Amino acid sequence: EQMPDATWSLIGAADPAAARAAFPPDFLQAFGHRVQVLAFSDLREIYPKAFAFLALPNVFGGAGGATMAIASGLPVVACQDRKSDISNTLPDDLQTNSLAESVDLLLGWSDDRKRVRFIMEQQRCLRERMDLRHKGKELLAVLQRALHRRSEAAAGVFDKEAAVALAW
Repeated sequence: EQMPDATWSLIGAADPAAARAAFPPDFLQAFGHRVQVLAFSDLREIYPKAFAFLALPNVFGGAGGATMAIASGLPVVACQDRKSDISNTLPDDLQTNSLAESVDLLLGWSDDRKRVRFIMEQQRCLRERMDLRHKGKELLAVLQRALHRRSEAAAGVFDKEAAVALAW
């Protein structure tokens, strides 16, 4: 209601008609004219016209569409959800805790500078995740911690609680 001109495209439905029919009737009555449900479309045509990619909570798919959005300069608003590929891709500070918080974030982007800073941070995050040198450094740090724990165990100063924390 606070964004009366916003239109929403839900992309990736195997059966767009069935997905639309699953919306609550009161939602369809109030907002149905502003929502389109599409099959997996050519995202390169949709992203340049879009304001943001909203990864809805408990709606899963691969992270491909969201990753393409970020690479295209479209910010992804994702709710923290450990069952979601995109949620597991992004650090917690680049996610929201609820759909209501996601909407607040979108409304805060009326200042385009905030939106640009957000997408720049998401792009930096993805670059680091895809950078083999960066991943190698992360792996080296994990191996060094494991070797340090092994040395502690050999010296008899093994801290079981720290080892359990490392394992989790």
